[in-house]
Amino acid sequence: MTDVNTLFQKASKLHQKGRFQDAERLYTKILKVAPRFPAALNMYGVLQLQLRKFTVAIEYFNQTIKLEPNNAPAHENLARSYMGIKQFAHAQSCYEAALRLKPRSFTALFGLGGALISQHKFVDALQAFIKAQALNKTNPMLYLNLGNVFRRLGRIDEAILNYKKASSLDPRSVDAHACLGQLYLQQADFQSAEEHFRKAIELGAQRPDIEIGLAETLEKNGKEEHSAKHYYNAVEQDPLSQNAYIRLDEFLLRSGGARKKSFLTELASDHIYTHWSEAVADARKLAAMYRYPDGDILS
Repeated sequence: MTDVNTLFQKASKLHQKGRFQDAERLYTKILKVAPRFPAALNMYGVLQLQLRKFTVAIEYFNQTIKLEPNNAPAHENLARSYMGIKQFAHAQSCYEAALRLKPRSFTALFGLGGALISQHKFVDALQAFIKAQALNKTNPMLYLNLGNVFRRLGRIDEAILNYKKASSLDPRSVDAHACLGQLYLQQADFQSAEEHFRKAIELGAQRPDIEIGLAETLEKNGKEEHSAKHYYNAVEQDPLSQNAYIRLDEFLLRSGGARKKSFLTELASDHIYTHWSEAVADARKLAAMYRYPDGDILS
């Protein structure tokens, strides 16, 4: 086993350096000689998980667990693999198995919360995240997820507090600013909503939902002349998004900048188009022809 252990150390170093192909070659070589080597099975599974080959990863983590049933990290890795193929109930079971072996594992509690959210078990997810918070109070993703759970439970003030905490811990969190923007928009706090949507965009976000959120905020705050470009930005960022075009179309109709008939939705539903992208191309040409009341064209 000395030679195998030496090979495993080399493979692990290559893996840590991101040389995945070289590491995979050595792991494979090790497992041909020692197919029941738990550490190699587990790390080969980790490598496959990193490569997003989830079903292969599941196979190797299961082999690891058969040899080492008390290997908590292997149970967690198996859970992550099931999350990758959207088998959330299996992922939940694996995280729970890891926690029976290691009850104070932050990563297992955090992962369990994510698996529960994916099954819309928000009360149970909240309990998992609160337990995780007791172990780590400085993880911005934890507070982002807490905000998401509180939001789904209708506890908006608590959601805002947690999104703010996530933002304070990670000032470059686009998601935290986007979520705050949406909640402030719902509360008609347009100044705060605009501030957070703009911050998300400043951070480099290229997301139609953020552009639409900012456009709606500006429009509802009486700044219609500034909202047009953000509806159009949403279309530019995702040219195949029906929602982005519909929201742009609705804005054109509200602002009086389009024909009485809704040309974008007309094109979207027209039977002569076999692909949405064809409708998009023509819709963009038409959209650019319409002027807003202040004389600015949509461009």
